[in-house]
Amino acid sequence: MQLTKYNHATVVLEQDGASLVIDPGSFTPESADLVAAATVVLVTHEHADHFAVDAIRAGLERNADVVVHGPASVVEQLGDQDGRVRTVTAGDTVASGTCAPSGPDVA
Repeated sequence: MQLTKYNHATVVLEQDGASLVIDPGSFTPESADLVAAATVVLVTHEHADHFAVDAIRAGLERNADVVVHGPASVVEQLGDQDGRVRTVTAGDTVASGTCAPSGPDVA
């Protein structure tokens, strides 16, 4: 597994061709590109430094396969995008390829 730390809060985990982007926020200029290249995105909360709404929307438009998981407030702002934006709550487990965030602190 490869872990890459970006500006402020953004982290990318990559393994076996799958990538998990955590908290693509406004302090990370490449957030839209990271989302567009991702398999799955996890937004932990809606503060702008963890959740760059426009960047995530742009990434969703560029990659029809990426799925975004976050609290209900994130889903409300992005819309469900044909089921590609999904609500997670504390304790949920989300699996996508070889990337599987889980545990009480996921959301």
